[in-house]
Amino acid sequence: MKGEGDNAVVVYKPGSASFRKSVLKPELPSDTIDYSSDRFITDSGRWMFSGSTERHPTEGGSQNGHVRAWKRNDKDEFDLFTQFWICGRMSEPGDFQFREENQMLFHMCGNGETSFSVWNLSVNPPQLVETIDTGVRVTSILLLNDQLLVGTNQGTVHFYTLQGQEKPTFNKVVKMVDQYIAKMTYDEAGRRLYTTELRGEKPIKIWDIDDLTKPLAAISAIPRELERTILSGNRKYLAASSEEDSRVMIWDTEDLSLITFSEHSSWVRDMALMGDSSLVVSGSVQGALKIWDLKNPDIPAVTFFPGLAKRIKNIAVVPNRNEFVVETNDSHMFHYRLESITAILKRTCEAVQAYLHYMREQYPEQVTVCKALQAAR
Repeated sequence: MKGEGDNAVVVYKPGSASFRKSVLKPELPSDTIDYSSDRFITDSGRWMFSGSTERHPTEGGSQNGHVRAWKRNDKDEFDLFTQFWICGRMSEPGDFQFREENQMLFHMCGNGETSFSVWNLSVNPPQLVETIDTGVRVTSILLLNDQLLVGTNQGTVHFYTLQGQEKPTFNKVVKMVDQYIAKMTYDEAGRRLYTTELRGEKPIKIWDIDDLTKPLAAISAIPRELERTILSGNRKYLAASSEEDSRVMIWDTEDLSLITFSEHSSWVRDMALMGDSSLVVSGSVQGALKIWDLKNPDIPAVTFFPGLAKRIKNIAVVPNRNEFVVETNDSHMFHYRLESITAILKRTCEAVQAYLHYMREQYPEQVTVCKALQAAR
């Protein structure tokens, strides 16, 4: 997991003109982003979407939902493609799903909204195609080829047919579980659908997509309030975490054996599985990023801090690449390529070394990590 090769890091700052800044430059953004929890990168790795609630410039400073769409350029960096207001007051956009063939973006809005929306990104500025009201609170969205699955707080999943058309056509409603469906994910090769309830004794359930009458298996999880589950790129691992716990739980999808990582000293804000590898990236509310190796669970994680982050907002991996993007509480985004863990540590410490000398009481963990790295040189 360690090496001496250089590691490319690109920092994006939403408030800047070019949306690209020098490596790990510790400065605050010119705009204020108060909250952002969802980030999505398409399977091709060409598109990235991030949602947030921000002060709307023309609506009296109210907090409205906002989305940014990024597109990968010839240098393998993400350039801002477009940005637009997408949800109403105090409503955060999330669960982005994107059809690249016709550039249709599907998303839900938080704050108890009962609808989801479809946007056309083949034109700029993007055009709203349709907002569909389900009649119940929408809690998750999943795109499956020519189907769109919409989970609700009543444990139902609404199925919509796409078939190349812009507007989804309602198909059916299936009662899946008893409670709030917090997340859905899908194994296309095995035709297995994974649903996660926010609470319950066995909140994670595995279904045969062709027979949704009864789950194939149900998985117990502690804590019993999960907010996210993800599958690895090779569908070998299933990971889950909660913002109310410091652990990351990972199951082998073949035998459902469990590996638990407990090195974080504070709640886990987000986590991601790196492509087809055995690496896991997790971030805490105290700003620490940790990289774990599932093949060597007894080896301590590599720990580092993106700049002067005090909190990790979200993490998203670039499929089929050892890359991930992290957003921090100061609204910087860091794009890491994992040719070298050591290079990440060095670049981070070098960029903030002078600042940490004067602010060491405010950033004790960062100072400790950097001193240990210098001693090991």
